[in-house]
Amino acid sequence: QQAQEALQREKELLAQLAASQQASSERDGLREEIERLKKRLAEEARDAGARVETLSREAEEKRQLIEQLRQRQRELQDELSATAGQVQTHERQLVNFGDGQDQLQQQIEQLKQRLADAQAELGKANEESLRQQQKLREAMAEAHQQAHQQLVQQT
Repeated sequence: QQAQEALQREKELLAQLAASQQASSERDGLREEIERLKKRLAEEARDAGARVETLSREAEEKRQLIEQLRQRQRELQDELSATAGQVQTHERQLVNFGDGQDQLQQQIEQLKQRLADAQAELGKANEESLRQQQKLREAMAEAHQQAHQQLVQQT
């Protein structure tokens, strides 16, 4: 009977040893999985950081383009004002001086055409500025979203 009890005890110890080895193996597997996930998260964080840098660079380029467009708008507005002033001057001259009407009328028509051209160019510049501003807003929103996702992933 003592031999059977010893044999039973030995079986129980072997079962405990097997369970312990299984748990140890599972822990090792979990450790490996955790390390693999840490590496993957670090890679994704680097990728997200690179995307944020790219988007920031693009946003800065768009800001610069918008500033250039605004400068061009100011130039066009100045030209428009100067042209309008010239048109008014010539119209006054036409009223004040009866002679040379044909030449003045031709100059006025040319100035009116320049005025219309400048207005059209200003309209185009305004539209381009609005498009670039929208693109900048979208790029900034995307950069913000990616930064937020990166922060959420890291936590």
